[in-house]
This record gives sequence, C-alpha cells and structure tokens, in this order.
Amino acid sequence: MPSITRGTRRRSDGENSVFRAAREEFLAARRERSAERDLRRRLRQQLRELGVRFPLSIEALCQALAAQRGRAIILRAVPLPAHGPAGLWVKTKDTDIVLYQQHTHPWHQDHIILHEVMGHICGNHAPDPGTQPFEALLPGVSPETVDRVVSARARCSYDNAQEWEAERAADIVTTWSLLLTSLAPPSSPEADLAAVHCAMGDRRGWM
Repeated sequence: MPSITRGTRRRSDGENSVFRAAREEFLAARRERSAERDLRRRLRQQLRELGVRFPLSIEALCQALAAQRGRAIILRAVPLPAHGPAGLWVKTKDTDIVLYQQHTHPWHQDHIILHEVMGHICGNHAPDPGTQPFEALLPGVSPETVDRVVSARARCSYDNAQEWEAERAADIVTTWSLLLTSLAPPSSPEADLAAVHCAMGDRRGWM
C-alpha cells in the first residue's frame, strides 16, 4: 500500500498579505492598549498629587497645576478659525498660555483645555512644527519670549502619538469626573465624600 506524505500547503501571496495585515493590526492594538494603561496610570497619579476633587473644576485644576509647577497658567478664549486648531498651548519663559475656541459650547471648551493641560502640558510634549502664527491672538506676547507652541488639531486628524495622548487624556479625565459625580450620594457633601473615599483607598476614577 503506497505511503501518504502529508505536506504543508504554502500560502499564496494574497494570503500572506492578509496575514501580515492582520498581524500588524493585532500588534498595533496591543501597543495602543499598553499606551492607554500607562496614560491612565500617569493621569491618576497626577490628579491625586494635585489634590483634585470632584466635581471637576477646570479653574481649580489649573491653579493646582500652576502651583505645583511654579508657572502661571492663563486660560484665554479666542475666536480661532473654524477649520484650524481648536486650542493652542503657548509656552513662554515663565507662563503657560492656553488658548481655546471662543465660539463653542462650554463643555467643549473644557475638553479643549483638558486636552492642552492634562495632555500637552503634563505630558511635556514637543512643539508642533505645523502650528500657525499666534501673534495676532496674543498681541502682548513677543515671539522672542516663546519657547514652545503646541496646537490641538481638528478632531479628525489625531494621527500622531502626542495628539492621540492629549485627546485620550481629555476623554479619560472627563469620563472619570462624570462617573465620580454620578456615584456621589446626593445627601452627602461632595467634598467630605471625596475625602472619605481618598482616605479609604477608593479606586473609582482617580480617587
């Protein structure tokens, strides 16, 4: 009786291409999950160190961060072009200036500020070589005093690591704030409740 030799069928070029694409997609997703875990860890630590409580106050967050870094943070609403950056971080020698879109909803303004503050400033991101001139928006600031300009691009173009991190930072902090606020019993003073959660090691959100 003749022996039967089992061979391994070679994949076609088309099959190899599909396999490589699937492998790259899997590896990219794994890298993104790892980056997200690192980002959440960084945000939780920073918010705890700043002593930020819920409900989240953008002004209180910026004041705490400014005190920690020894650098003033100025928030300024300006009429940015509709098809341009939604926000700008302008870093001078001793001040961080955050410009955000004036003509948008307050919740969107908060998101833009979080993008700049918790993403770019806390992430110490590098300057954006494509940023448009800002002098018209800050007539009292000389270009010679500016160290760095980083822009929050339109939402559809978050296609680099810095913009991805800044946008995810804004999303995560906003989600944590909404979750913690919704979990707070209405009969309990929020400040007292936050202190109790912190003392007891409650892991919800950043507390």
